[in-house]
Amino acid sequence: MFVIERSKNANIVCYDANPDKSGGLDAKKPVIAYWLLKASDGRKQELTGLDKKAYGFTVVRDTTTSVYTMRIKPLKNKPITIEQKGSDYEAVLEINKTTAVLNKVFVKSSGAGLFTKVKYVELHGLDRATGNPAYEKILP
Repeated sequence: MFVIERSKNANIVCYDANPDKSGGLDAKKPVIAYWLLKASDGRKQELTGLDKKAYGFTVVRDTTTSVYTMRIKPLKNKPITIEQKGSDYEAVLEINKTTAVLNKVFVKSSGAGLFTKVKYVELHGLDRATGNPAYEKILP
């Protein structure tokens, strides 16, 4: 659905919808996240416990509407709605006061390890109504 890119290196965190056999989202694990190690050999790797503290997420299903809402750590105040579009899924949220499909989050940070400081977060997507690029820069 979308990725998180970081200023630290070329590795990205990918967030994919996890459909069940019928094509709907898997009720127990509707979203999966993993590293794509572009800085080395391009392979996939599971997020570690420490990674989940920075890039982890929760997904909650509204039982009355069957809508899934996702929250990721870097955007804890921006709920993401997971919507089906044909056989694919999209991550929909507000970007710069417009409803948009999220494509990418970019995290600019400095330092390393426990001393990493987030300088800003950028949201990149497409405006749902117009199809035009949507962008927002969030300062901590």
